[in-house]
Amino acid sequence: MPALFILFTRNILYAAFALMLTFLGVAGIFIFSGAEFVAITRIIIGGGFFLLFLKAIMQANFGAINWIAQSTENAPTSLKNLGLVLMTDYVLAFEVIGILLLIALIGAVYMAGAKRKEVQNAN
Repeated sequence: MPALFILFTRNILYAAFALMLTFLGVAGIFIFSGAEFVAITRIIIGGGFFLLFLKAIMQANFGAINWIAQSTENAPTSLKNLGLVLMTDYVLAFEVIGILLLIALIGAVYMAGAKRKEVQNAN
C-alpha cells in the first residue's frame, strides 16, 4: 500500500515517509520468510533515511520564508501563529510525539487483534 502511495502522490515529503514504511514492510516480509539479515539491512537503510530527514528538518531555516515572517508580525496570538511556532521552533518535539502516537496506535491494534483471535478460538 505505501508503494502505491509513493507512485500516486505529488507531495515529495509524504512520498519519502511512505518509502520508509515500504522499507519496513519489505523487512517484515523478509523476517517472516526467514531472511533476518536482509530484513535488518532494510531496517538500517530505512533508519538512515529517517536520520537524513531529521538532519534536514533540524538544519532548515523556516524563519527565512517570507509568509512566515509576515504572519508572525501581524497577529501576536492566533491559531495560525501557534501552528507556525509548532512547525518551526518545536518541530522536533512535534515529530517525536507523532511517532510515539503512531507506535501506541500500532500497539493498540495489535492488542485488539490478539483478543479477537482468542474469542474466535474459544468458539
